[in-house]
Formats: sequence, C-alpha cells, structure tokens
Amino acid sequence: MKVLLISLALILANSCKSTSEKEAEQQGNTTETSMNMKEMCPEGGECTVEVRENATLTVADDEATGGLYSVIEAGNKTVVTYTYAKKGPAGTADGNYSETIQFELPEVTNTMSLSDSNLQDVQLLFGKQCYCKGEAGHYRVTNGSLKLEKTNKGIMMHLDFKVPEVTEQRVTSISRMISM
Repeated sequence: MKVLLISLALILANSCKSTSEKEAEQQGNTTETSMNMKEMCPEGGECTVEVRENATLTVADDEATGGLYSVIEAGNKTVVTYTYAKKGPAGTADGNYSETIQFELPEVTNTMSLSDSNLQDVQLLFGKQCYCKGEAGHYRVTNGSLKLEKTNKGIMMHLDFKVPEVTEQRVTSISRMISM
C-alpha cells in the first residue's frame, strides 16, 4: 500500500507544471535567464533578465498617486526587464528589496547608442520596490548611456545610468549578453 501511495505521489508531482511554466507557454516568446554571478549582480541579491518578443512597453501615469507604472502588451518590439532582488531578513514582513530596469527594442536593431534624454526613445524605466518612503516607485531614466550591439548570440547590452530622484540605487551599470 505504501509503495502504491508513494508511486502515485511521484507521478502526480512529475506531471504537474508550475504556474510560471504555463505562463511562459501562453506568452510564447518569453525568455528568462537567472544569474547569481557576483561580478554581474550587486552583492547579496539575485539578478534575472526577462526578454519578451512581440511586445511593447508603455509608461503610464497614475493620476491618483502621481506616480508612473509600466504596462507590457502585445506589439512589434522586444521588451527587456532586468531585475535585482534581495530578500529581507528572516521574520520581517516588508524587508525585501528589488530594482527593475525596463526598456523596449525596436523590431530591427543592429547597433544603437543613446544617452541622457534620448534614453526615452526606448522607454527606459527604473523601478524601486521596497519599504522606503518617498523613493519606492518608477522613474524615467534620463541620465546615462545605453549601447546595444546585435551579434549572432543575441544583443550585447551596456547600460550606465543614475536616477537623481533616488538616494540609494544599487544597480547603476549592466553589461551582459541578452539571448534572443
């Protein structure tokens, strides 16, 4: 009887797909890579890159709060989301901290170099999610530089930026290959 129950439990566990796998199948063209390399990710956190093809990024104003938020919808561009996440101390309800950087790539891009206010040509957006009064939220990035170069492996990205409205910003530079 025990063998039967254990076998049944193993079959059920192996036959189920996680919610994220189902969402990826529905999205169709979503690629996510995770990296825990110290030289690429600020200390103590985990960084991920999500690439959504056939999408568009819209930066919208929240009239109620005066803040910004991002909306990703179907479209003819590619949306890149880079996330840095650090778990808070055990036993804290709101100690987690994360930063997101989002931008969209035009349909055909071989090389691109943008700086300062031209960063808004790709809707470059910085988000800070934490319990940090007055700083949590999304900000348009207008101070920095973004260089993209398409290769046979994907797109090489170099981003250096600063958000003056934020006193503590952990991600200020990203250099990595984005697999497509």
